[in-house]
Amino acid sequence: MKVTINVECTPEEARVLLGLPNWKPMQDRMMKGAEDRVQAYFKKLDPKELVKTWLPVAPGTEQWQSLFSKWRGEEK
Repeated sequence: MKVTINVECTPEEARVLLGLPNWKPMQDRMMKGAEDRVQAYFKKLDPKELVKTWLPVAPGTEQWQSLFSKWRGEEK
């Protein structure tokens, strides 16, 4: 003997029917945290932010001028 039962319900209704925990609030918080981290990472890739990051280790003004002079063939 075969018995087939078809139940039409939403995932939320199935979760409640089976007594499963509601993880949505936790998932929402975790996704918000992940989104914030991704946005912070991409903000660091902004050209202005990259220049700000590189400037402290970059050569001074005189060194840049010397470098460009050498590059243009105007070495003194």
